[in-house]
Amino acid sequence: NNNSGDGMDNSSDDEHISDSVGNGGANKAVDVRIVQDLLTRISDGDGGSSNISVDGQNGPKTMAAIRKFQRANELTESGLVRKDGGTATLLYIQSGVDEVQ
Repeated sequence: NNNSGDGMDNSSDDEHISDSVGNGGANKAVDVRIVQDLLTRISDGDGGSSNISVDGQNGPKTMAAIRKFQRANELTESGLVRKDGGTATLLYIQSGVDEVQ
């Protein structure tokens, strides 16, 4: 990963999604895997899901995990993570991928 850490959007970034994941999302395997990984990094008490598989497959457990995270964080419980949406932003912050600006 050639991320220079300058805060610029890097399309080869392996910790940020490039398209939507979840209910009705584009669900590219690489993006699904990122969301699954982020959810496993967050404590269950904060809406994370330590028990889901990081397999790139958007199945019922992944969508349930997204909804659980949204519910725990008082977000709209859509089951969908949009590229630049609030769910994605909070996933990055709570998992430690991004810092609060």
